[in-house]
Amino acid sequence: MTLANLLSKRGTAARIAQQMGVAHSTVMRWSSRRVPASRLAELARVTGIPATKLRPDLASAFRRGRAA
Repeated sequence: MTLANLLSKRGTAARIAQQMGVAHSTVMRWSSRRVPASRLAELARVTGIPATKLRPDLASAFRRGRAA
């Protein structure tokens, strides 16, 4: 599942935003652009989507154990 797929469910973006302490629009922006690396681990935890799916461009960092 991708972040965009998850956010297609009603109310999901608002819940994620509330849990992370950011605006709803911020979460929506992440679904169409990139999740900032500084928010990646927290977003992965909140959504259950692996960080490597949220930011495949950082996959090598995950293999080395640098990020969640």
